[in-house]
Amino acid sequence: PRGDQLLVLQTNPGGLLSLDTSIGPNGDPLDIPSAPPVEICAEPSMMRLYTETDENGLPAHRYAIISCFRAALVYIVDIEALRVVDSVVVGTGPHDVAIDDAREVAYVINNLESSISVIDLSRARGTRFQELARLGLQDPFSQ
Repeated sequence: PRGDQLLVLQTNPGGLLSLDTSIGPNGDPLDIPSAPPVEICAEPSMMRLYTETDENGLPAHRYAIISCFRAALVYIVDIEALRVVDSVVVGTGPHDVAIDDAREVAYVINNLESSISVIDLSRARGTRFQELARLGLQDPFSQ
């Protein structure tokens, strides 16, 4: 929210890095780690940011949703605390992630099984950070 944090996926070893990009005394960005790396899967594929809102629709909490192609997992990382809060088993070969703010779900494309995993992001439901459904063929390399 302040505009001075850069989140970067590191592939080997797998991690989420947080860099302080605030302007230093000489007028240049600091570009220094603001915390230790968050350990996640090896070779993460994609990251999307999700901002949870409160009852009044105001921003309340931020998460990074990270797909892991080889591990068939999606990591949920609390950006403020810089820690993994959950990992979700999804279909084979998860890659791209889309966030549906209105429904409070994430859609994850599982490339190797032609399916889409739907992950609950709502704190109001008991299924938070779980795969709600897997849509599609679910049979690798089917027509």
